[in-house]
Amino acid sequence: MFNFYEKNIALGSLTASTIYYIIVIIVASELVASSSDDLRKWYPPTFIGSVVLGFITNLPDIFIIIAAALTSSGVLALGALLGGNALAFTLGYFFVIIANAHFNKSDLYLPKDLRVQLAFLVVAAALVLALSLFGAFYFWSGFVMLALFAAYIFSGINGEKLRQGKLEQRLNQFSSSDRKVIRSLIKPNKKQVAGVTLKLATAVFIFTYTASPFVSSIVKLSATLGFPSVYMAALLIPLAAEAPELVSSFVLSKKSSEAASIAVSNMVGSKIQSNTLILGLAVVMNSLLGRNFLIGKHFYFVALLIAVNLYGFKATYDLVLTKRDALFSLLHPVVIIFMMFV
Repeated sequence: MFNFYEKNIALGSLTASTIYYIIVIIVASELVASSSDDLRKWYPPTFIGSVVLGFITNLPDIFIIIAAALTSSGVLALGALLGGNALAFTLGYFFVIIANAHFNKSDLYLPKDLRVQLAFLVVAAALVLALSLFGAFYFWSGFVMLALFAAYIFSGINGEKLRQGKLEQRLNQFSSSDRKVIRSLIKPNKKQVAGVTLKLATAVFIFTYTASPFVSSIVKLSATLGFPSVYMAALLIPLAAEAPELVSSFVLSKKSSEAASIAVSNMVGSKIQSNTLILGLAVVMNSLLGRNFLIGKHFYFVALLIAVNLYGFKATYDLVLTKRDALFSLLHPVVIIFMMFV
């Protein structure tokens, strides 16, 4: 009898803890969405989603996947990486498309420069596949992944610099007084920059603070309820890690179709970062500890990772996301889960 009550008290405590962290993540996601709504007045959606939000909402993934690689075999890290990619291009897309259709009453039309991100997504997936054919991710493999990530970030920043340069050329056609007025409308002032920076910094702190305890509460709650550890590793931990991105994307998509396109760019960008920056860091750090990141019989994790990324590429390349895409995105996780555990 005592054990029964003790177990129920522990279950209630873990449930309350999990709900608390979910609420905190939602608050941080609201800050991210509000900041993104401000930034889209001055910067294109793909720059905001790929360079800014892609990194911020990926912070939990960085901590979790690297920790998985350092504390256990690389298989757990690959499983978490696969789960994160699958959630972004399935549940993530579903939430964004449905939220946009319901609140903005239209299909989701995406900017043309998103195809640059999609090209990097395919290249990153192909690189992971090619490196996995060696049977393990070796020390040098990690640096190749990190180099691709650097190229991706450089591409985004350089593209924005070129856009700003063209904008300045157009402004030169106006008088100095007119240029001053136009700049005040299309470029943020110091007060606006400070406001956005404060909101994003707060969100970063919250995501960083909640990443480890949120995952810990999910794992303990699942164990108390009797879920097998394999499900926690491949499904529940990625779900916890992707929660900030999923919630932020949904909140953004409610605001406007343009904000929803930022959410899509964010998801594509964060998966490029997962397959380059995060995996690369995990491989390098694992190698420094004298352990190779072995693939072996778990190559199917890599194969599924490639399949998920190709699905994301195919669904997005025409630059229109409809309710039909939402349906396919919702059905896709069922197939992935079936393939993972059969």
